[in-house]
Amino acid sequence: MQEHIYSLIIKEQTEYLSEEEVKALDGWLQEEVEHQKVYKQVITLLDDCNLVVLYESIDVDKAWGKVEAAISINNTRIVKPIIWRRWISYVAAAAMLLLSVSIWQYSKQRKEDNIIESTLTDVAPGSNRAYLTTESGQQVSLNDTQSILIIGDEIKYPDGSQVQGVSVNNSIVQNLQLVVPRGGTYQVILADGTKVWLNSDSKLIYPSRFEGSERIVELEGEGYFEVSKAFRIDKGKKLRQPFIVQTSKQRVEVLGTEFNISDYPESATKTTLMEGRVEITVDKQKKILQPGQQATTIHKEIGVHMTNVSQVQAWKEGYFDFTDVKFEEVMTQLARWYDINVTYEGQIPKITFYGAIERDNKLSTVLTLLETNNLGYKLNNKQLTIYHNSDKEGKPKK
Repeated sequence: MQEHIYSLIIKEQTEYLSEEEVKALDGWLQEEVEHQKVYKQVITLLDDCNLVVLYESIDVDKAWGKVEAAISINNTRIVKPIIWRRWISYVAAAAMLLLSVSIWQYSKQRKEDNIIESTLTDVAPGSNRAYLTTESGQQVSLNDTQSILIIGDEIKYPDGSQVQGVSVNNSIVQNLQLVVPRGGTYQVILADGTKVWLNSDSKLIYPSRFEGSERIVELEGEGYFEVSKAFRIDKGKKLRQPFIVQTSKQRVEVLGTEFNISDYPESATKTTLMEGRVEITVDKQKKILQPGQQATTIHKEIGVHMTNVSQVQAWKEGYFDFTDVKFEEVMTQLARWYDINVTYEGQIPKITFYGAIERDNKLSTVLTLLETNNLGYKLNNKQLTIYHNSDKEGKPKK
């Protein structure tokens, strides 16, 4: 019944209703004052492009089947749709799903008088935070008003200003470390022109300039690479100079391409290819990736499959994409970006999310987006505790 009503509201705004449909919609509006409020909510959603992104891989039936785990989006800045060709159908799917959740939660709350308890002191989103360490042990915090570090004859920012407190001897090659803590992100342009974006809780080790037959860097955490082609002259011959990223579980070799590597210690190592060609090596195994493929390494085994590259690189573009992502993984991503610790009272919720939200929102806004029925949140300094409201029944209301 709810799906039919929402379809009528959407159709009323985008097409024309038949006499029978007008009567059905009017009858529903007269049943309860709450229905009129919901009607206005749907109209607002349709008038606002800032909807949750449900990408080309949207499975509406699956989404409806998970309606109890769906997310709330009230008063939240959401990423604008990326796939515009099918925007109207996505708006319809998103509005129907989201408003169904709203009604379902409202009805359940009235019946059970079970109010979600959230005690939050707010946490600002991550920002441009990083520090540079030289081979001699010099360490300096990078300017948080800048977002890019350029490695060349000098170590500087895009505006030409030099990094203060760091001196590099250009006569010798030195290893440098760019460390991005939890709650941070930064970009570096290496001496060969290769661009690297680092996500929170990540480290890149690289030389002040590349020499020899290979260009080798080491990555911990997550990084997105746009690799420049490079060649070297050997005995009058022009030879390619491959770019190699060494992680804890994989060796990734490329010539000129775009790819993302995620190598956090608590997860499998994942290399995702956007453009070009890369070769993955784990022990004696080798796999060559094509664009759109992801290589996953667990226990020294390489698995290759197609993946949603837009979702993989969402962090680089400034938003979280939680499409078909489990609750625990959502919390892991939030913990890194907001530099918080997450614990659970009771079991970890078995919930899967669908949607996206910009990373520059404060934590309270994101938790409003992720808030699900029968879950509560407590934040004490940097400690976020998630609990089931059923475990708190009988507790006096504040």
